[in-house]
Amino acid sequence: MRHRPLRSVTALAVTLLLLTGGWAAFLLIGDSWWQLTVAVVLAFAFTQCGFRGHEAGHRQLFHGKRANDATGLVFGNLFIGLGFGWWVAKHNRHHAHPNQVGRDPDIETGALVVPPHATPDAARAAMARAVRVDNLAPAEQILIDTGTGTVRARPIGAEGPRVGQERRGTS
Repeated sequence: MRHRPLRSVTALAVTLLLLTGGWAAFLLIGDSWWQLTVAVVLAFAFTQCGFRGHEAGHRQLFHGKRANDATGLVFGNLFIGLGFGWWVAKHNRHHAHPNQVGRDPDIETGALVVPPHATPDAARAAMARAVRVDNLAPAEQILIDTGTGTVRARPIGAEGPRVGQERRGTS
């Protein structure tokens, strides 16, 4: 795909204008039902920020790597809280192995949902099935105490029980 810097700058400017306008409206409107309209505008702006980050990750916005990376960091990390470096690595794995189970990170299980009426034992069993140690991000494990609702993350290799190996009565 060829680079079109004018189109890129225009798209970035419009996205920035939407985002700035949305936050300005949020601050000016205050406590009102009109904030629902602002939420729609900001949702659209956040989605556009994601698209700009996606384009930057594919190096489609500008000719240089540095300009694309800076744009991805601003529109991804700063504006919507998406780790641009993490996303680029994950997305490259997706493009290398599209729709291949075990190799494409975009088709892996991503969320654990336990209904509020579930017993602690049922919730622990669901967590053990859905969240396996080999399935987690390389930097951390997520530990959930279903009895108290406490959620904590710890670096891989830290001392203590691994997910699925917690002992009852300990956290």
